[in-house]
Amino acid sequence: TVVSVELMDLAFSVDSILAAFAVSEKVWVLLIGGMLGILMMRTVAKVFLVLIDKIPELENTAFVLIGIIAVKMAASAFDYEMPHVVFFGIIIAAFVVTFIIHYFNKQKQVQEQTAASKEE
Repeated sequence: TVVSVELMDLAFSVDSILAAFAVSEKVWVLLIGGMLGILMMRTVAKVFLVLIDKIPELENTAFVLIGIIAVKMAASAFDYEMPHVVFFGIIIAAFVVTFIIHYFNKQKQVQEQTAASKEE
């Protein structure tokens, strides 16, 4: 997990530096952008790791959302722009479905533990 977080830090730092080049050619802007990117990724990664420990289904949701973003970006290459309301609605729906699945998985786990304790 630590290695994947470090690789993610590196990938997003390079990405933020490339994005900063598109905005400015000033070196201090690039340095600050890279440093802020690393600090933010470390902070956000810790929060996400805690959330994924509590709600493991979020990991699959992250993959689904990355796929949705990729489709949205590919569609924009063909001059189709998804309305922001629709895009955010899809994101909210993905999280709602995730929390519903998590609730049912928790209920199933509790029932299995109760059944197992009755057998003993």
